[in-house]
Amino acid sequence: MDIDTAARRWRSWLGAALVAVPIAGYFALLSTASVEVPYLDDYDAVVDFLLRTLDEDTASARLGRLLLLHNEHPMLTLRVAVLGTFAITGGINFGALNALGGLLLVGLLAAMFAASTPDTPPAERLLPFAPAALFLIQPQYWMVLLSATTSLSSVAVTTWAAVTFVALERDGPLARAIAILTAAIATFSLANGILVPWLGAGVLLLRGRPRAARMMAGLGLVLTAAFAAIVTESPAPNLAAVLASPVRLILYILNFVGGSAGFSRFGWSAVCGALLLTSAGFLVWQGLPRRRPALFALLLFILGSIGLNAMARAQQGAGAPLLQPRYSFYGAVILATTYLGWAEILRRRRFAQRAFGATLAIAVVFSLASFTIHQPDVMRQSRRLDDGLDDWLTRGYSGLLHLDFRKASQLLTKAYDRRLLVPPRRWFKQYAGEAIQTELPAVDGSIRMRIESVYQDDDLAFVSGWAFSGGTARNQEIEIVLRSARAIRVFSAYEVPRADLTHLEPERMASVYGSGFRAVVSKRRVPPGEYRIGILVRRGSHAWLRFSNRKIYVEKRS
Repeated sequence: MDIDTAARRWRSWLGAALVAVPIAGYFALLSTASVEVPYLDDYDAVVDFLLRTLDEDTASARLGRLLLLHNEHPMLTLRVAVLGTFAITGGINFGALNALGGLLLVGLLAAMFAASTPDTPPAERLLPFAPAALFLIQPQYWMVLLSATTSLSSVAVTTWAAVTFVALERDGPLARAIAILTAAIATFSLANGILVPWLGAGVLLLRGRPRAARMMAGLGLVLTAAFAAIVTESPAPNLAAVLASPVRLILYILNFVGGSAGFSRFGWSAVCGALLLTSAGFLVWQGLPRRRPALFALLLFILGSIGLNAMARAQQGAGAPLLQPRYSFYGAVILATTYLGWAEILRRRRFAQRAFGATLAIAVVFSLASFTIHQPDVMRQSRRLDDGLDDWLTRGYSGLLHLDFRKASQLLTKAYDRRLLVPPRRWFKQYAGEAIQTELPAVDGSIRMRIESVYQDDDLAFVSGWAFSGGTARNQEIEIVLRSARAIRVFSAYEVPRADLTHLEPERMASVYGSGFRAVVSKRRVPPGEYRIGILVRRGSHAWLRFSNRKIYVEKRS
């Protein structure tokens, strides 16, 4: 082996390692931080979507829900992923959904690799490509690791866009079919996906293929018309309010573009945004659109997405993008694409090696800083989700990360009842109490009650509902009674406010507001058998008992 061959092999292995390390770090963090708790939009876009879809009577009605809007966005990729994981696991698996989002991020990186210097052997491209991986795959956009709605919308639409542009740089029927399919998927995966077929037509024009560009533009018209048909009820952005303050609009865009480069620091992010936009202009001047159409189209897609977002959101304030970690994802894509653009422009210049060495050092420091600074943010938010779920169980009036707590609580209750979500295993140890020895009163029909949720597996049962007697829930205590033909067991319950009371008069609501309950029962403390669930209500020296038709089944242990 000669010296040049050894050097090339060493560079290839170093490049592979520098690409693999942030990917491994990202998935290690994801596997540690991901929890089976909905986060913000997950309640509506995942839990509520699946509940409503399963309630539809026909297959056509279920398929129709795939293209319904969430806010102003269609979310085809997310919904297909939710239905796919449900078909495989029988429920909602946020770990699997978040991992799928991570795989789409790796897919985006692979598409960017395919779009950069395709005339060079892949092994020789790894080291020059490494800074792009270090800029792109990092936890600064930490919300993407925890929210399936975010990763399977923002990341997904960008990945489909990149794959479309790369496919359009290739010839042949397979490449064309892939481009058509991914452009259609992108269009209905998020609102900014509508840009993809039009930018795809631009890629074909830059390649000198006007006829194919016209056909792609025709596809764009069809997809745009279909998109317009499903967003007719979406509220239009208040453009007058946005354009009334051009300074705020410009600063909003600059902060958005430079949010990742500036680590979401106000002022510094705007400066980075201005530099990146200026850099994009120089890349156009240096001929990037002609030399790497797919890479240029991806850069335009991100900038266009930011522009669309600004038209709808800039009135929230110039610094608003810096307060939403998911937006840093777009800034990370801009950083990686900008680097790849300059690597293409400068790769045959005399000072290219020195420039690459400096950039690689900056990328390594950037990646280390991002993991060091933001890994605690990921874990802190992960613990907040777990702690919030425990708070919901034991206190019932806070903890769930959603703008509408009542709605989130009701969705969570339904999801547990239908076994779409699995309670955390720690509940088994922390909240499943011992059976209570007590004398039971006679069954009394005066209790008003409802069992809203019964989740059970081999080891644990979770029961949620409400009950009261005598027209009020004030000063009452609730216990769960399990009765079979051979045994009776009584367990304490957590008394929680009711999240469903929005229709009663204030005085009436106050009297029954505390009638909710939740209980965790260890089946290991219950003899085998079929048990009806009863509710025991105590107030002072009085006690009332009533049984429901809901049952818990305890299997004989081997």
